[in-house]
Amino acid sequence: MIVPVCLMLLAAFQGREMVDEVHRIPAGDWKYVDVALHETPARISVSYEVLSGSGRVRAVLMLRQDLEQMNSDLAGSIIATPEGRRGYFTDPIRRRGDYVVVLDNQDGRVPARVRLHVGLDFSAGPGSDAGRLTPQRQRIVVALSCAAFLGIVGFSARRLRKAMKL
Repeated sequence: MIVPVCLMLLAAFQGREMVDEVHRIPAGDWKYVDVALHETPARISVSYEVLSGSGRVRAVLMLRQDLEQMNSDLAGSIIATPEGRRGYFTDPIRRRGDYVVVLDNQDGRVPARVRLHVGLDFSAGPGSDAGRLTPQRQRIVVALSCAAFLGIVGFSARRLRKAMKL
């Protein structure tokens, strides 16, 4: 019984971890990781942690074509973390294409060793509310579930009372 449930849960998860690497970023420089999204729309999750060195690192998501025009203010970025020793963001990728996740140490005076995690979740496209109920329907489902539960408890209590009288 448990095995089929576990298999269903594994099949339901449609995400994949693309990157789990340690990068060395020189002082005053940046590095990037390609994220090609040519499949269905997805939600990207990015997290990083500075293992050693500069604590002034940030992660940025941008289109690949904007990378070539990048300067110190990271113009063209879609979303970015504040500078720090660790950071995280998640964002629905709005359209298919070539993206990059940039690890920026441009304001740092020393190099940094950074562990980067990048994951994509294909289970729900951007802006998709599939699988979500409106708040009104959520209340109805909770009320019906409670009523069904109380009905089962009442029915069971009557049956047990009858059985105990015999």
